[in-house]
Parts: sequence; structure tokens; C-alpha cells
Amino acid sequence: MKIWILITVAAIIIGIGVVFLFQTVPDLEENSEEKYQYKFWREEVPMENRSLIHRVFFSYSHDYGETFSEPKDVSMTEDSSAEPKMMVMGDDVILVWRDEVPLNSLLSFAISHDFGKTFEKKRLFEGSFPDIVHKNDILYLTWVEFKPFKVFYTKSLDRGETFEEPILIFSPEYEYDPTLNSPKPKFLQDAEILKIKWDFISKDYEFIIEQ
Repeated sequence: MKIWILITVAAIIIGIGVVFLFQTVPDLEENSEEKYQYKFWREEVPMENRSLIHRVFFSYSHDYGETFSEPKDVSMTEDSSAEPKMMVMGDDVILVWRDEVPLNSLLSFAISHDFGKTFEKKRLFEGSFPDIVHKNDILYLTWVEFKPFKVFYTKSLDRGETFEEPILIFSPEYEYDPTLNSPKPKFLQDAEILKIKWDFISKDYEFIIEQ
């Protein structure tokens, strides 16, 4: 009887461990047939003399996902980082995310030309909730600003080396209200049509970039 109790308890502990494992594995952009695979995710970490904050981490595999490199914190701030987005464009790995700095939120950008081993990083624009996509060798970026809410997009013809002047595609016609949920623009490719879609106050919006 005692043996069955011990076996049952052990099975429960193992089951909990498995559930925890699957809950903490970051999103993986991968193809099991691809030699080079990448992970980019947000994680809570303890900071000295501070409470937990969010940071963004990156890891790569060069052996079809058999093993991954030690996670690297790519955040460009001493405060929180969040909203990681990753894209593979040819052999380049491109990351965008939001860094919190005093009194502001900034979009950060990183690109790797050596399959994730090293990154060139820089600041882009003020904003949050970035999304990226590429089409016809053009890199597109969209995001939102606060106070008031404004949705922008821009594009790069040189893989992020430079970006064109941001284009405003949405701005509500009333005062900023912090109790409202922010629009979160996302790219959508439907056949040859490239769109940006978002919702605001239970209404759907879209902006067509190419068709």
C-alpha cells in the first residue's frame, strides 16, 4: 500500500514538472528541417535590490534544433523589456521589441548576419507593440504610440540599415484615455495583399500597404 502511495505521489510530481516545463518553454520560430533555428522571448528576472522585471532573451541552434545556445539578454535598457518579435529574412535574423526607459517606451532593433551569434542593435522610434514582416525584399515595421493613441508604419529598403519617415495611419479624434485598451497593429498577408490590422473600442480597422 505504501509503495502505491509513493508511486502515485511521484507520478503527480513528475506530471507537475512536465506541465511547468511546457509552460515555460518560449515560443520557437522553427522548421524541424531547417539547420538554423531561433527563439526570442520575454522572461521575468530578479534584479539586485529590485522586484522582478521583464527582459527579452534570444537563443539559437545550428544543429536542426538538437541543442540551443545559452539564452542571451538582448535588452537595451536597465529597466523592463517586452513585446519581442522575430523574423528571418534570408540568412539574417531580425528582432524588434519595446524597451522601457525613464518616462518613455522605445522600439529597439537588432539584426544578425551570422545566424544569431552576434547582433547589431540600435534604437528606432518611440512606441510600443511592434510588428515586423518582409515582402519583396522590403522590411516593414508597425507600432503604436500613446497619449494619444497613434498607429504608424514605416519600411526599410536596406534590411533595417535605414527606415523611411514613419507614416501615421490611425489617430482617434478625441482625448487620450488611459483606461482604454491600446490598438495593437499586426501585419496580415493575404495572397498579394499586405495589410495592417488592429482593433480599437470594439471596432476593427485595416490599412492596405500593397495589393
